[in-house]
Formats: sequence, structure tokens, C-alpha cells
Amino acid sequence: MSLNGLWEIQTRTDRLEDSPPMSGWEETPIRIPSAFNGNGFTNGNGPDFRHFPSYPESWDEALAAWHRREVTIPEDWTDGRIFLRFEASHLHTVVFLNGIRVGENFDGFLPFEFDLTGLVSPAETDAIVAGVESSLLLGEGEHGRIPAPHGSFWGRENAGIWGDVSLVRRPSVRLGPPKIQTSVRDSTASLTFEVKNDTGL
Repeated sequence: MSLNGLWEIQTRTDRLEDSPPMSGWEETPIRIPSAFNGNGFTNGNGPDFRHFPSYPESWDEALAAWHRREVTIPEDWTDGRIFLRFEASHLHTVVFLNGIRVGENFDGFLPFEFDLTGLVSPAETDAIVAGVESSLLLGEGEHGRIPAPHGSFWGRENAGIWGDVSLVRRPSVRLGPPKIQTSVRDSTASLTFEVKNDTGL
């Protein structure tokens, strides 16, 4: 179930608060997937990156943002596990469901997901809020400087939910991600799946 489209947003020029805001969302929504500060990427130097001309110019200076949308769980999702999946969000992302923190991720390019089973119910409407902070806010921490993303000058400057977002229902008994192991010495390759069983049986 795709959650792409228009989300509410509040931008920041500094680190995000510990919990999401309850009100004060900006008049202009953001279209997910997209970086919230992508229009000002080169500031007139080089190619034109203004892919979303409706975004306010003030977003060009933003270094963090809260994103919010409501979603109604389908009535027939009565069994299995329900996951909230992000294909990519740059960089530090923290996610809340109905005000409850469900997890965080610290990567700009790889997919990640959270198990919402037990937190949502069929036919009910839930509020998802995702806070995203730019790598420019996180350069120096208590353990030193963070490594720069390899091969991405775009990833250093821009921030936001720039991959697809979806709700995914999976069976309670399912195959986990595949593991591929190769050996050049033995000229072999093996493919392994973990069977996940959440039925309690």
C-alpha cells in the first residue's frame, strides 16, 4: 500500500525536538518522495534542481523537517504482520506512530522498515510522523565526526524522504531476506533463507 503523495511538513534549521509537533504544519505540503531542500541544491551554480517549484524558498535553508500523514489500515488486513517501509530517507530518520516512537534509522540510501503489528488495527486511521535530519547537522558528535557517504555529493547537501514509503502486509510465517555466500576458492555459491514464524507455534 503506497504512502507516496502529499504529506504535511514543518522545516527546521537546527536539530529536531525529541517528540513531533502537534500543530503548526506549513501551508504548503511536501510530495513524497522528494528532498525538502532539493530546489536550492546548487544555488544557481550548475544545473537547475528545482524539480518542485511549489516548495517555498525558505525550505532551501532547512536542515531538518518533520513529515506527517494519516493512513487508514485496510479492513481486510486482519492477519499477518504489518510493516512501515522506507526505501530511502536521508539521513537520520526517527519515526512515530500516533505519538509513539517506533524506531530510527541512520543511513541515506538503504531501505529500512518497522513492524507496526499490534500498534495498528484494520479500518482505523493512524498518524505517521517521520523526522529527518541532514548530515550537515550531524558532522560532529560525542564519538567524533561521522563518515561522509561515499560517491554522493547530492547526499551530503540534501535531506528528506527521497524514496518510496509503503505499508506492507506479510504472512506470519514467511521467508526472511536471502543470504548469498560465495567462495572463489571452492568455486561455490550458496543461497540461504531464514524461515520466520510469528504465530507462536
